[in-house]
Amino acid sequence: MIAHLFSKRYWINLICRGTIVVVKLKTQYSILV
Repeated sequence: MIAHLFSKRYWINLICRGTIVVVKLKTQYSILV
């Protein structure tokens, strides 16, 4: 049970970080262009 919750939280954090990185890259790219 604990491992399941940990893996779920881990994936949520991973997705959130990935989304933030993509947004930052898109904003930087749009500013450069």
